[in-house]
Amino acid sequence: MGIPFFKCKNFCKSNNVQALSSNYQLYGDMSRRVMESLKVLSPKMEIYSIDEAFLDLSDVPSINLKETIENIKAKITMWTGMPISIGIAPTKTLAKVANLLAKKKGIEISYLIDTDIREKTLKSFPVENIWGVGRNIAAILKSLGIITADHLINTDNKLIRKLFGVTGEKIIFELKGISCNKLDNSNVPRKNIIVSRSFGKHVIEIKDLEEAVAHYTATACAKMRNQDSKLQAIAVFITTGKHQRLENYYHDSMIGLFEEATDDTTLIIKKALECVSKLYKPGYIYYKAGVTLLNLKDNQFTQMRLIQGPYKDNSKLMNVIDELNKKMGRHTLFLAAQGITRDWQMKNAYKSPNYTTSWSELAQAF
Repeated sequence: MGIPFFKCKNFCKSNNVQALSSNYQLYGDMSRRVMESLKVLSPKMEIYSIDEAFLDLSDVPSINLKETIENIKAKITMWTGMPISIGIAPTKTLAKVANLLAKKKGIEISYLIDTDIREKTLKSFPVENIWGVGRNIAAILKSLGIITADHLINTDNKLIRKLFGVTGEKIIFELKGISCNKLDNSNVPRKNIIVSRSFGKHVIEIKDLEEAVAHYTATACAKMRNQDSKLQAIAVFITTGKHQRLENYYHDSMIGLFEEATDDTTLIIKKALECVSKLYKPGYIYYKAGVTLLNLKDNQFTQMRLIQGPYKDNSKLMNVIDELNKKMGRHTLFLAAQGITRDWQMKNAYKSPNYTTSWSELAQAF
């Protein structure tokens, strides 16, 4: 885990290991397709992460449950081609247990509905693998002789509440089949959006840093407008490698504020570049940079200034950029500040094509 590719390149070659660079654009698009498909099949849904979601199937009669689950599995495979594993249980925590078992056993669907099967499973299920039990909590539990999920269930609730608060007590109830974590299907827009990447080469000149930060800012702004939000501040950071000698290490960040909430990429990039000019120190080899859009507000309820100054409305331009990039591929239309060649970008010599988001990278049949 985390080993640099060059250290294991020969091993991969001699053992016919397929190496692939990260392809966040493809991952994000396939995640969107799967989640939208799940929403069609089960409207009561909570998107938990890029590759996980909870579905509420309490309205499905038990006699039809297996058929419903198999139908969801078949439809996702047919519509997206993505393999998925499904865990079925009366609570979120138990559903996570069932899902983990499905992955480990190499099966597609795992059920933890039957009480006897559930009790037998939890007797051998490691406490550190329970959803919500982190490394530190697991260490404390093990020091108390609580090794498995079954041990945790049979521990005094008051002790767990004293050590880990209400959250710890909820885990016990959930493992017993009593739901404490209701489905959150509100899909609340994100309050912050982060875009950061490591560089594919040594970055020394401020020009490369400015291009990278401008590019990351434009990417983040497109995500922000997609959820109909505006920002009130942007944070920019730049850093050298963590493994640099102390005298060669440098990391700093800065926040740029806006008098009025905006979604205009031109204004936001200008503010981000002002931060870069103040953060940059010559003579360092920079490894990574990133931006965070802060205090995102709903587009319909943004606070205006009491005294309005001259204001240029670029909403039509932003709309044209977004629509064209959605239709023709990301960054088909971009600002000059983002650079042309972008040779500072992360190395991706082994990246699979963007089959679903780029016209020039569509799969071809011969």
